[in-house]
Amino acid sequence: MRSSRPERWLFFYVAGVYVYTVLRAYADEFAPWQSTYVIQFDEALFGGTLPSVQLQRALFRPWALGWVDMLAAMVHASFFIAPQIALVVVWRRWPSALRPHVLSALMTFFIGLALFFLVPTVPPWLASYQGEVRGVYRIISFVFNDLDQATYQTMYAALGEPNSVAAVPSIHMAITCVVLFRVQALAPRWTWAVALYTALMAVSLVYLGEHYVFDVMMGVLIAGISEFVVRRMEARRQRPASAPALVASR
Repeated sequence: MRSSRPERWLFFYVAGVYVYTVLRAYADEFAPWQSTYVIQFDEALFGGTLPSVQLQRALFRPWALGWVDMLAAMVHASFFIAPQIALVVVWRRWPSALRPHVLSALMTFFIGLALFFLVPTVPPWLASYQGEVRGVYRIISFVFNDLDQATYQTMYAALGEPNSVAAVPSIHMAITCVVLFRVQALAPRWTWAVALYTALMAVSLVYLGEHYVFDVMMGVLIAGISEFVVRRMEARRQRPASAPALVASR
């Protein structure tokens, strides 16, 4: 019976992600949409220009999609698969680590959710559509539009909705970092590979017009905060188990 206890964290994860997804759909209804502050941050950081604009100007051709577009779109879409694979691997190989992994992921999701409600922020592609920036396309729409229409509509519902202004922080980036932290702790020899994937995710999010650099940085920050808090919680949780032994030795 005791060996089955870690499995309950799978339920908590699924239930938590479900609640997050439902609530995220309403996060754009309680505060004015924001866009200026992220544009100003990225322009200040990159000498008056936006990385999404510069990357797409150099690499994107709407009439002739290339391997860069396909790769970036697939990396973006992998977010809906890779964290779940990581969850299963942690459960099967390191069941005692499932609790902190799930706690870190859920804390990251819900910090992000709180920010979505407080500061709903327009992503670069939508800011371009509204005329606030120039020259940013939503590349995933071009890539997935090559699929049959039924498949495209299904993909769009997953990738683009239920809330187009839930941009800060980038949950794609945040949860990818949570996976990276877990790999670093449990399987350090694979850290370089997952770090490379994490960097590729960051660049893809900006190139595709889905996020500003600010959004990506905020994703890294909230993942780091969540991981720090959970590790402190786990350390405190383990202390009482060793306390009796210390007392007895005296």
